[in-house]
Amino acid sequence: MNYKKQCEIDNKLEERIIKTAWGDAGFFEKRKVKKLAALYDNVNELLIKHQKTKDTFSSKERVNCPGDTREKILRQTSGAASEKRSLFLDIYKYLIQKPAAAALTAVVIISIIFASFYSEPAENEYSKEELQLAEKQLKQSLLLVSRMFEKSEDNLQKELFSGQHGKKLNKSKELVNIIFGGKYNEQNN
Repeated sequence: MNYKKQCEIDNKLEERIIKTAWGDAGFFEKRKVKKLAALYDNVNELLIKHQKTKDTFSSKERVNCPGDTREKILRQTSGAASEKRSLFLDIYKYLIQKPAAAALTAVVIISIIFASFYSEPAENEYSKEELQLAEKQLKQSLLLVSRMFEKSEDNLQKELFSGQHGKKLNKSKELVNIIFGGKYNEQNN
């Protein structure tokens, strides 16, 4: 009689067999498990058993549970995995796990705060001549800007209020005055 040898199955090998049966194993892991199943009866029996279990679950019709029941089960089975992550929780865990990084961060933040409060703005000292020159240049530039505005205003009035455009604008002003009750005429008279 041809008897196959028995293989000692530890937890690691059993996990690999289960992954292979359920289709979660990688290519090389599947090959290794199938070779072992070909060599050893007990590995082959365990692989077949898990494949039948998978087929049984796959063929069963899924039952729709109410949402709250499903959430309760997930909370009870997963525990920390269903816990909502937050930024403050992540920062807290980081500070607890790495105290050197926390101390360095605190030193940097304190130095930035200290520097921002105690740094004095640089005071520039200008001579009287420099201030007078700056004032003179400011007056000249403002004078130029005001002249340009005056010229623009004159040109605009000449172009808009004379000729065809002027007649239409004056007519529009009259209509607006009529609509608002002649307030403009009363103020100007």
